[in-house]
Amino acid sequence: MIQKEWVIAPPSPAEHLHRYTDISPILAQILFNRGFETADDAHRFLYERDLSDDPYKMKDMDKAVKRISSAIKKKEPIVIYGDFDADGVTSTTLMVQVLTALGADVTPYIPDRIEEGYGLNTPALEGLAEQGKKLVITVDCGIRSVDDVIAGIEAGLNIIVTDHHSIGPEIPPAL
Repeated sequence: MIQKEWVIAPPSPAEHLHRYTDISPILAQILFNRGFETADDAHRFLYERDLSDDPYKMKDMDKAVKRISSAIKKKEPIVIYGDFDADGVTSTTLMVQVLTALGADVTPYIPDRIEEGYGLNTPALEGLAEQGKKLVITVDCGIRSVDDVIAGIEAGLNIIVTDHHSIGPEIPPAL
């Protein structure tokens, strides 16, 4: 049996915590643990993001945007297919909220942890197609689910994969 040992970071010095007047002591401690020594460094990390990168540099972003826009205009049902872990639930919620605000007919789908496991699965995609769903957007899953994406497409779905996990040897043939 593998023994696990928790390593607790030392508390940041009091003088460090006093440098942060606009954030909570807990966040100041986390920043200290991550190596941010000055309040200026922490502020730059938290607030000064350069968001000038063009999202259309991502592969097939134009196709995905056009398909989502079309689904919203036509009131086609969209499914956000997430995962049951922290980043999956969070990203599913965020996408549903954004698309709802844009007027989409959108519902979340989180697979059952016990029955379906992590990630995309063919029976779920086929079931969504049988329910009349047309567009599935994955969050936090799908980049390594080549066979499942193919099965979903064969069932009549358009699938857009958004996933932060590493790419496998083959990319699914999604939009």
